[in-house]
Amino acid sequence: MRRIISFLLIFLVGAAFAAESGARAEYFYRSAENCFYGRNGFPRDIAKAVKLYTMAAKAGHSWAQLALARILCSNIAGERDYVQAFDWAKKSAEKVPAANMLLAWFYISGEGGIYDPAAGFKCYQKAAYHRLPDGYGGLAWCYILGKGTAINIPLALENLQKGAERGDIISQWMLASCHFYGQFMPVDRKAAEHWFRKFRDTAWRYAEAGAPGCYYQLGMMYRFGLLESYDMKQCLELWKLAVDGGYADAAFAYAQELLAGVESVRDVPEAVRVLKSIAGKELKAKLLLVNLYDIGIHVKRDRAYAERLFKELMAQWDDNKAEAAELLELGLHIESGIGCPPDPEKAKHYYRKAMEKLRPQADNGVLFSQMQLGISSYFGLGTGRDHAAAEKYLRSARTLIKNHAECDAITAVTLYGIMHLHGWGVPGSPETAVKLLKRSAGSGSGAAAYVLYEIYRDGNGVTASPVEAEKFLKFAADRKFLPAIKEKSR
Repeated sequence: MRRIISFLLIFLVGAAFAAESGARAEYFYRSAENCFYGRNGFPRDIAKAVKLYTMAAKAGHSWAQLALARILCSNIAGERDYVQAFDWAKKSAEKVPAANMLLAWFYISGEGGIYDPAAGFKCYQKAAYHRLPDGYGGLAWCYILGKGTAINIPLALENLQKGAERGDIISQWMLASCHFYGQFMPVDRKAAEHWFRKFRDTAWRYAEAGAPGCYYQLGMMYRFGLLESYDMKQCLELWKLAVDGGYADAAFAYAQELLAGVESVRDVPEAVRVLKSIAGKELKAKLLLVNLYDIGIHVKRDRAYAERLFKELMAQWDDNKAEAAELLELGLHIESGIGCPPDPEKAKHYYRKAMEKLRPQADNGVLFSQMQLGISSYFGLGTGRDHAAAEKYLRSARTLIKNHAECDAITAVTLYGIMHLHGWGVPGSPETAVKLLKRSAGSGSGAAAYVLYEIYRDGNGVTASPVEAEKFLKFAADRKFLPAIKEKSR
C-alpha cells in the first residue's frame, strides 16, 4: 500500500511539474509571438522574440521549436545557422506535422548537415498524410525529378491537383505551367490562366506578409509573360525584393539577367556584386564567377582569382547534391580548362553524372531537361554530337522554347534559331535562324556564334563567307565555347 501511495505521490508531483513546465513554455511562446509580430501592445523586438522562442523551445514547446528553426533559416535575426535550425525542425516534427516541410527541405538540400533525399520524401509524405497543401506540392516535385523516389508522372500530377485545389501556391504554379507549356498533358491555356490567377492572388498575400520567395515566382510571370505581359524591368524589381529578403535562387537569376540579359537592364558591376554575395553557398554562382574572371569578357581578366575560386568550389562540391545542369557545366569547365588545367578524362565523370540525372527526366517529359539535352546533343556537350536526339528533344520542348525565345532568354533564342535552321517543329527558314542567332550572339552566346560560324562556313541559306565564319568562330572560342575551341585547334 505504501508503495502505491508513494508511486501516486511521485506521479502527481511529476504531473504537476510537467503542467507547470508546459504552462511556462506556453507563456514564453505567446510572449515571443507578441514580440516577433509586435501585437497585443508589445513593440516589435526580434532579438527579444528569439530569446523567448529559445526558452520555450528548450522547455519542449514544439511550435516554438518550429518558429526558431524558421528564424535561424532566415537572416532576420542576423547570421543564418542551418545546423541549429535543422535540429529544432527535427524536434518540432515529432509533434507538429507542418515542421516536416522544413525538415524535408533540409534533407533534400543538405543544408542542415545531412543530405538524404529519401528522408526528405518521407517528410513530404507525412505532411501530405496530414492534408497539408504544400506536402502535396513537395511530393509532386519529388516524383517529377526523382528526388528521393522513382520518377512517377501520374502520381506527380495527382498530387499537384490535390495541392493546387487546397491552396498550395507551388502546386498551383507547377500545374499552371504544365497546362501552359503542355508538360505531361496537352496545352490548355484556359486552365493555365485559372491556376496562374490562383497562384498570383495567393503569392502576393504571402509576399507582403514576409515570404520573399514569392516575389521571385511573381517576377517569373513577368519574365516569361505568364498571365502578365512580358516586362523585364518589372520582373527585376520583384526579383530585387526577393534578393533583399535573402532568397538565393532569385539572386542568381537576377545576376544572370543583369549580366547577359536585354541591353536595357544590363548592369555588370551589380551582377558581379550579387554573385559574390551568394558564392559562398551557391556553387553555381561561384562557377559563373570562375567563367567570368577566366575569360575576362565582362570583367577584367584575373586568371589567378578564377583558379582560386575553382579550388574553393571543388572543395565544396558534392556530385549527389548537384543538379544536372551544374554537373554538365562543371564538366565543360574542366574539359575547356576554365579555372583549371584541361582534363577531358575527368570531365567525362561529370558528364556521365549529368546524363544519369537528365535523361530519365527528359524521357518522362520534363521540358527543361529536354531543352538541356537538346542543346547538349546538338553540340556534343557531354555527349556525342547527335542531331537526331537534338531534334527529338527540341521538338518535344517546342512550346517552352518558343515562349522563352519570345521573352529574350538567350539559350532559348539560340535553340529557336537552330530549330528554324533545320525546320525542327517550326518552318525551315535560314533567314529567321540567322536573325535569331545574331540576336543571341549579341548577348554573348558562344553557342549561337558557333552555329553562325557553321552557317557562313557552309553557305547554309546565306552566301558563304570565310571572313564572317572566322569572325564568329573567334567570338565563340574567346568565350571558351568547347566546340569552337576544338575547331580552332584542328
